[in-house]
Amino acid sequence: MRAPYVLLLASVFLLAVVVGSFLLPAGSRPAAETHGEYPSVDTTIRGSRGTLVPGYLMALGILATTGASVVLGVRRRGRSGRLGRWLAVGFAGLAVIYTVLVLSYARYAEGAGEELFLSLPPPTAWMLYGAWVFPLLMIIAGMVHFDAYLSEDDEKRFDELVRSRRQGADRDAG
Repeated sequence: MRAPYVLLLASVFLLAVVVGSFLLPAGSRPAAETHGEYPSVDTTIRGSRGTLVPGYLMALGILATTGASVVLGVRRRGRSGRLGRWLAVGFAGLAVIYTVLVLSYARYAEGAGEELFLSLPPPTAWMLYGAWVFPLLMIIAGMVHFDAYLSEDDEKRFDELVRSRRQGADRDAG
């Protein structure tokens, strides 16, 4: 699917999630409560399960709009090329990791997950150990395909801009 259409659909989806969230019953919205042992800490115990699905959908919508915007930004002559495909894979991977994180959190919040993974609760472990891989993949793809993104015309235009800027700075200094 083309990036502008994904951006439009994701924006409409985000609007629907926001409107739908306002229609949730008041009891399912989170409310801050003072922690029993540490009075300076507020917690959101009541209602956190009721906002899990809207929060998850909102995050997926944000990933989709951000991904479509980035892929749209790397288009040259109407095509995103290899870099766009790598970026799309990276954002899709982030969506998969986030989905696993949310499912892990839902299980953990019900008390079913008392085990630790590398000394962290499973949802935190997914966030710290899993989510960094795909942004790193996108950075490497950007570095590898950077030359293909710039054309000779871009380089000539940049050189002309630098030259004119330096000449202007030399005149101002003199």
